[in-house]
Parts: sequence; structure tokens; C-alpha cells
Amino acid sequence: MFIIFGWEKIFKPLESLLKTHCFQCKKNTNWSLWKETEWLSLFFINIFPFINKHHISCDICGDSTILINKFAKIVIKPEERNEQLHDDLVELIESHQFSSMTEGQITYQKSQIENRDN
Repeated sequence: MFIIFGWEKIFKPLESLLKTHCFQCKKNTNWSLWKETEWLSLFFINIFPFINKHHISCDICGDSTILINKFAKIVIKPEERNEQLHDDLVELIESHQFSSMTEGQITYQKSQIENRDN
């Protein structure tokens, strides 16, 4: 008997979520909400979704970060979104993008934004 099984990741864009600066592409851009689902497949037919994750991604360069469950549960419900959630998401994006930078590099990146706004 011959059985073919495996898994497949499917990414689905859900909606544009917020507009903020991307330090990768150096532009103010929209960040979109994406859903990632990993499926168990049998004979190339998706049978069972076993992992669901939500990401936010820059619409220009594609840089993305995974949303922890705390944010994902709120973000997927538009009626629960507020300014505090927006600020938390911007902080999450910045911590993701600054994770490999030194304090001096972070200060420089932020000063470039301030100089451009003035």
C-alpha cells in the first residue's frame, strides 16, 4: 500500500492593519495582517489545520513579525482595537526591527526619522 502524506503552509492576507515607519525599507508604510496555517495533508489534500499563526508584514519590503496570542486575539476583532493596541503593535515592530542593532544604531535610526519629519 502506498500513502503520501505531508504538510503545507498557507499564508493568507487578511487586512491592512496600521500605518507606521518601517526601518528596513526606510518608509512610512502600511502593515498588513496575515494568517499562516499549517495543514496536514494526505494525498495532496489538506485534511487538518494543526498550527495557526498571525503575522504583521510591511507592504513594501515584506519584513514581518509573528504576533503573540495576546495581540492576535485582539487584532482579529476590529471592534476591540484601540490606540493602546496600535502603540503596542508599533513597539512590537520596532523591537523586531531593532533586535540585531546596537543602542547607537537604534538612536541613529530614530534620529533619521525625526530629522525627516522636521
